Amino acid sequence: MEKKKNNQKTTETSLLSQVGLSKNEAQIYEIMLKLGKIPASKIFTNLSQKRTTVYAVLEELIKKGLVEKDDSQPVAEFRAKHPYTLKEMIDTQVQSIKTAENKLDAVLPDFISFYNQSQKRPGIVFYEGIAGIKKIHQNILTEQKEILAYVYINKEVDKILANYWESYYKTRIKNNIHVRAVSPNNSDGKQYKKNDEKELRETRLIPEDQFPITIEKNICGNKVAYLSLQPNELLGVMIESAEIAKTEKSIFELVWKQAKNYI
Repeated sequence: MEKKKNNQKTTETSLLSQVGLSKNEAQIYEIMLKLGKIPASKIFTNLSQKRTTVYAVLEELIKKGLVEKDDSQPVAEFRAKHPYTLKEMIDTQVQSIKTAENKLDAVLPDFISFYNQSQKRPGIVFYEGIAGIKKIHQNILTEQKEILAYVYINKEVDKILANYWESYYKTRIKNNIHVRAVSPNNSDGKQYKKNDEKELRETRLIPEDQFPITIEKNICGNKVAYLSLQPNELLGVMIESAEIAKTEKSIFELVWKQAKNYI
C-alpha cells in the first residue's frame, strides 16, 4: 500500500514538472494542496529544505499565480489556489506557443534562405493538410514577385478554403503580385479564367484530354511548390533552389507560349 502511495506521489510530481514547475515547486505545491492555508514553517517540517529555499520557491509560485499570500496575521500564511489554475497556466503557455509559431512562420522563409545560402544546398520543406496548403501559399506571397502557376481546381477543397482564398486574394492584390496561370480547359478552368481581371491574373487554358493537370504548381522567385489537392491527399512540397526554379520557369514559358495556340 505504501509503495502504491509513493508511486502515485512520484507520478503527480512528474506531471507538475511537465506543466512547468521545478521539482521543489511541485513538492511544495502538493504539500499546500493537502494542508490548506499554512505558514511557511509547516512546509519546513514536511520537506527537508532550507528556509531561504522554501521562501524563494513560494515567491515563484506566487508569481506563477498558483499560490496566494495572506499578510493579515502576525505570521504570514500561504495557500494554494484552486488546481484549475494549472489548466489556465497551460492554456496561457499554449497561446504563447501559438503566437511564437505564427511569428516563426513569418520569418521562417528568411531563415531557410540564410540556411540554404550558407549550406549551398536546396531547401526542401514538406507540408500536410489544410494548414500546410495555407502555409505554402503564404510562403510564396513573401517573395513579392510574379507567380507562375499550373492550376488544378478541386471544388471540395476550395469550399473548405473559401475564407482563406478571400484573404489570400486580398493580400496578393494589395501587394500587386500578378499571376500567370495555365489550367485545364474545362468548366472549372473557364470559371477560373472569368475572374482573371479582378484577381490580377492572366490564365491560358489547355486541352484537358491532351495535357491533364492533377496537381497545382507555383513558381516564384527561387521557390517551386508542388501541391496535391485531393481530399485524401492534401500535401505539398516546397523547394527553394535558384537552379531548379530557373529550369521550371523556362518550362513554364514554353507551356505558356504553346497554350496561346489553344485560345
